[in-house]
Amino acid sequence: MFSTVGYFSGHHGALILFTIAPLAALVAVIVLPMIVRPGAVSRSSRMHAVLRQIRGALVQVRAGLRVFRSPREGGISAVAQLTAWALQWASCFVLLVAFGLDDQAGIGAAAAVLFAVNVTAVLPATPSNLGVFQAACVAVLSGAYGVSSADALGYGIVLQAVEIATAVMMGMPALLAEGLSWKDVRLRALQTSPVQLRTGNRDLERSGYESEA
Repeated sequence: MFSTVGYFSGHHGALILFTIAPLAALVAVIVLPMIVRPGAVSRSSRMHAVLRQIRGALVQVRAGLRVFRSPREGGISAVAQLTAWALQWASCFVLLVAFGLDDQAGIGAAAAVLFAVNVTAVLPATPSNLGVFQAACVAVLSGAYGVSSADALGYGIVLQAVEIATAVMMGMPALLAEGLSWKDVRLRALQTSPVQLRTGNRDLERSGYESEA
């Protein structure tokens, strides 16, 4: 991807920064939960809630890395993730070919699009990242590879439609295999959503719903 973007040809410092960024992110995930403690950082209830959510997300990410304590399970996880990325990369490139854009934007551009949409998905600004997803595609294809904005926008719309269709077609059988229904998934989402209740002049914050038999 970097080899197809002219910006990095004379900016080796930026290339080094992109190289060490994943390591810096890993260190941050491990260390920040121990540093970010809402009660000790801010007395503002709003800031307290934000910091608590950030810390909770970091703790969950760090918990997800426990699989790498086992070399076998960590290796399987890494191979599966790399295979999934390779399939997504191939899909991005096949769609470029379908749009007739492969003469302007080749396999490197497909990798750049995949990288951009994954980065923007970290902080979802809209439901399903609608609009942000397309903006990332336009920024990459138009800004770095000279594709017209209209073609880049159409590419982004179809690519997200393919992504959603794939998630539904593969996700629903997986849910059924696990014995979960759509109602169960919705209830779990509600249980993990922060809720703010107002009683008089006081705000009561809860981290989720509790179900009673």
